Amino acid sequence: MIGIMKLDLSNSADIFNDIALALYPFRDEAVKSVEYIVEGSIGNPQIIIKYPGYKVEKKGDEYYNLFDFYVEPYINNEPRGELFTHENIIHDFITHKIKSEEFWELVEIIYKENKLMKDPPKLEGIDPRIFLLTLKWIWIQEDFNYRLFYYKDIKSPTPYKLITRGGKIIIEPKKGREMLYEALQKAKEGADFRKLRTEYISIYKR
Repeated sequence: MIGIMKLDLSNSADIFNDIALALYPFRDEAVKSVEYIVEGSIGNPQIIIKYPGYKVEKKGDEYYNLFDFYVEPYINNEPRGELFTHENIIHDFITHKIKSEEFWELVEIIYKENKLMKDPPKLEGIDPRIFLLTLKWIWIQEDFNYRLFYYKDIKSPTPYKLITRGGKIIIEPKKGREMLYEALQKAKEGADFRKLRTEYISIYKR
């Protein structure tokens, strides 16, 4: 374990490039041995990313999924990553947050801009702020693994390829953040949780 560091991206002009540059020096370290606080503070972390993620591979001189990382949300200074499966996120949204237009507006801004613009309304279920920040970082992580096909797009010092869970090389950008956003959007439009579970959540378990 290398330890916990703070990564301040509050003034970042290119968040993907800045994340890549921060993670890159540790690409050959043990899985999840490097921890960056990306939301909150050393004394009160809200989101920590752990690198390298399980999908980072090196075969010969080639890297695959080079910037995969694990997102660890914290609640009351305790890691609570187990709460934030895609299934739980969708279920909590339907159960506690679906009727709040103010909350949904913040979801949309994060989806489009990777920014939490203001404090969310107080709602039941998972802490709304941690919920939104977790969405932000899950979506950033999914973009790295599915959408950012060309390493030059993020100015990566090393070329790398993206591969699926089944080991197939991704030859064109796939849906990243769109999958979970579409599920939340359909929930807001009245889709049944069981249907969403079949259409979306099962995909993440393959």
